[in-house]
Amino acid sequence: NIRDLQGGQTVVAAALTAQGRVTGLFQVTSIGPDRFLLRSTGGTAEELRSSISQFIVADRVEIADLSSSHRLLHTTRPPGPELSVGENGWVVPTARFGASGWDIVVSIAESAGIAAEMGVEEIDSNLCAVLRFDAALPSVPEDVPSDLLFTELPLEHAVSFTKGCYVGQEAVERSTAIGRVPRTVRRTVFQGSPAAQPGASLSLMDGDTERPAGKVLSAVYDAASDRTLCYAHLKNDEVVLRGPLRLAGVEGFILDEG
Repeated sequence: NIRDLQGGQTVVAAALTAQGRVTGLFQVTSIGPDRFLLRSTGGTAEELRSSISQFIVADRVEIADLSSSHRLLHTTRPPGPELSVGENGWVVPTARFGASGWDIVVSIAESAGIAAEMGVEEIDSNLCAVLRFDAALPSVPEDVPSDLLFTELPLEHAVSFTKGCYVGQEAVERSTAIGRVPRTVRRTVFQGSPAAQPGASLSLMDGDTERPAGKVLSAVYDAASDRTLCYAHLKNDEVVLRGPLRLAGVEGFILDEG
């Protein structure tokens, strides 16, 4: 519930459809009375704007797209009080990759100087995906697609179960009351670099029989550890979730507990 945020506080928040599917995943920080800074690592600016706009009903709300005028820097080194980001820049606490850190949102013109001052280096999309995976912070739709039910994802912290009505609440509450959705998303790890394209089949050895277990949603290869890291859409079955799983003949394990 972002209305409860105090100045400088940050939460992860999901935007849902009425059917309970995720259209956006944001880190939201209160930056002043009725002012919030939203950051997302997934989706286009137009897709994200659309996912937010659906919630504007009676309130007067202005949305400013900063994607073309600002850059997002992230550091785990505490920024000193001497760091200046100007009137249209912000330094906000954000556990972006699992560890405590700070997002620095600053104009493109000032970003190079601040990056050099903070010792921030640009990383490629592959390393960013590995860091997101290890921190269990998926990006929508890059890591997990937007057509999945929210309750299939390990993101319970991204909605409120105590606030008033919100888009998708009925679907989330109904699915939660059932207690077990038919399928669930889990992080899975395979040694080496098997053919792990989105949609690739995952299986499970049940005695001498190989049975279907699910499919790969996304995959990234981590060369530093020689691992292939996959978000998998699995049958929500105790036998399947115990693993081990097989992908193109390579055995792997499920990282998340059910």
